[in-house]
Amino acid sequence: MNWPTTVHRSPIGVDIGRRFIKAAQMQGRRLVAWACIERRRGDGPVSPQEAAELFAAIGRSPFRGRNVVLAAPNDKLLAGIMELPPRSSGAPLELLAKSELARRHDADADAMEMACWDLPTPARAANRTYMMAVACKHADSTSMLDLFEAKGFSVQAIDVQAIAVARACGPMLKDLGGTGAILDVGHDASRLVLMYEGIVVYERNLPKCGLATIPATDQPGMVATGQKNAECGMQNAESLGQTQWAVLTPNEPAAQATAHDNFQARLFETMAGEMNIPLSYIVNQYPQAAVRRLLLIGGGAMLDGLESFLASRLGIEVRAVTGCDCAESASSAKEQAPPSLVTAIGLSQYAA
Repeated sequence: MNWPTTVHRSPIGVDIGRRFIKAAQMQGRRLVAWACIERRRGDGPVSPQEAAELFAAIGRSPFRGRNVVLAAPNDKLLAGIMELPPRSSGAPLELLAKSELARRHDADADAMEMACWDLPTPARAANRTYMMAVACKHADSTSMLDLFEAKGFSVQAIDVQAIAVARACGPMLKDLGGTGAILDVGHDASRLVLMYEGIVVYERNLPKCGLATIPATDQPGMVATGQKNAECGMQNAESLGQTQWAVLTPNEPAAQATAHDNFQARLFETMAGEMNIPLSYIVNQYPQAAVRRLLLIGGGAMLDGLESFLASRLGIEVRAVTGCDCAESASSAKEQAPPSLVTAIGLSQYAA
């Protein structure tokens, strides 16, 4: 494979979803290439065939280079909030956090890789350091590394999805002091990330809030029209109009449409209910951190009526975020990169 080289290009962010593999590359703040490739398997880890197809497809596109940043699978992550001695004590806080995280998850601390960051001090907290720790076992991360590198990629890093999402969406919360919520509406589940002062302070999987709760035959979703092969949705960011994205609702008899509406309404109600406790949690921890804006990303972000429903139920501003909201682009409003691309954009913005 002949890979042209270009300076000032970011690594390629690769987000592996249940139904699609999304990839994005930046040049500064500009989105210069992206792809949304339909998976053959539909679930589970990426297969060698899927990795090979991604490599071949990117090689024929406006992408440059072969450096990639992957997201650790959420179901393989070990996470926890740690209460540790104050930094002034001189204690090895990172080592303590890793040991405690391993203990909580009955894992071997020497057989996992950990990322951690300090949290703002909660209200009424003692003189302690609060830290978020996230780890992935070597057995899980090594299998991803080996697979992608065997197919020709150079893996620069395995990142945490919540951090990638915060990186991409952070500028849209800057006017609120970096405080807000991000809801990734996925197929099997949704995932909620809460930010305070630009820092991820909470993450929660919402298994009851996936698009799969809507019957498959009626399920609207983000699909690419016109292309069904391994390069489905592949675009240069300067000419995004070749593939149109839309939320599709099948033409149905009235009875079926009503049933579909009932399932969708139930999903919306569940989402609002599942978010109430986390939104209350952040205010309890940080009284000045009331969430005033919720950003919707992922394949279901543009479900008809979702923004207005959540805004009404939660009493906050809600807006769907497209890939082009997270980056400069020459595309028109009609030709935007989809909301499902946001995580890949955040991964591409990884800096070692």
